[in-house]
Amino acid sequence: ELAPGLAEAYAIRAAYLELAGDFGAAETMFETAIRLDPDRHQSYRNYATYLYRLGEFERAAEYFEKAIELDPEDRNSLSTLPQIYRSLGQNSKMLEANARMLAAEERHLELNPDDARSRLLTAFSFLELGQREQAFERAAQILDSGTNDSLMLYNIGCFYAVAGDIDASLDALERSVAAGNVQPDWWRQDSDLDNVRDDPRFEELLKRMEASS
Repeated sequence: ELAPGLAEAYAIRAAYLELAGDFGAAETMFETAIRLDPDRHQSYRNYATYLYRLGEFERAAEYFEKAIELDPEDRNSLSTLPQIYRSLGQNSKMLEANARMLAAEERHLELNPDDARSRLLTAFSFLELGQREQAFERAAQILDSGTNDSLMLYNIGCFYAVAGDIDASLDALERSVAAGNVQPDWWRQDSDLDNVRDDPRFEELLKRMEASS
C-alpha cells in the first residue's frame, strides 16, 4: 500500500503465497516483481526456485540463467542449475554448469575455507566432472567434521546417491531425519535420490517423516 512499485515486496508476498498453496497468485506476484525491477537478480532466482519445486525444469533453468546473467557470482543459482540440466537429460549443459559452479565455489573457499556447504557443492561438481577421488575426499571432510545439520546431511546423502554408494547415502539420510529433517515431499521429487528410491530403507524414512510432520 505504501510502496506499490517495490519489487521486493511482491517477491516476498509471492513466497508467502507459495507456502500457503496459492500457486496461481504466487506466480503473478513473481512476474510482477520482475516486471517492476527487471535488474533485480533475486526475483529471477526466487521465481526459478518456485518453478523448480513445481517440477517445471525448463522454465526454472531459464530464470536461473537470467539471475546468473545479472549476478555472475550468484552461487545459489549456480548450484541448482547442474541438477536441473541433469533432470532434463541435457548432459553437455549439465557439465558446463558444473564447471561454472565449481569455479565460483573454489573462489569462495579461498576466502571461506570452513564453509561446509561450499565444500559439498565442490564435491558434487568434481563427481559430475569425473574426478571421483577429489569428490569423495571433499564429502568425507564434511562427515569427519561431525556435523549434525539436517540439511547438510541430506545433501551428503544426495551426493552419495548420485555417486552410487547406496549404503553411505542412506546412512546420511537417516542421520538427516534424526537431526530433524521432515520434508518428504521434497525427497519424493529430488532426482538426486533416484538411485536409492527403491530401497526399503528409503521408503521407511519417508514414512517416519510423514508421521512427524
